[in-house]
Amino acid sequence: MVEPIKGKMHSMMNGIAQVLDETFNGVLEGDDRKIAFVLITANFGDQTKGGCANYISNANHEDMVLLLKGLLARFEDSDGK
Repeated sequence: MVEPIKGKMHSMMNGIAQVLDETFNGVLEGDDRKIAFVLITANFGDQTKGGCANYISNANHEDMVLLLKGLLARFEDSDGK
């Protein structure tokens, strides 16, 4: 289960997500939107300490999981190039 974003980070990420959605999709809503996005944040250094990342998206969870798996595969195939 994905934990919800907490505290000040919640309001900041919601605000950024709203601006991104309006920038990419204008007044379009729901299935009429053309661009999906995901915003991921984490504290520097947490990745080596088992820390968690926060994420917010304008798409449904299942679609974002597929998108992120594909992106991760691209990252892993690039060998850091």
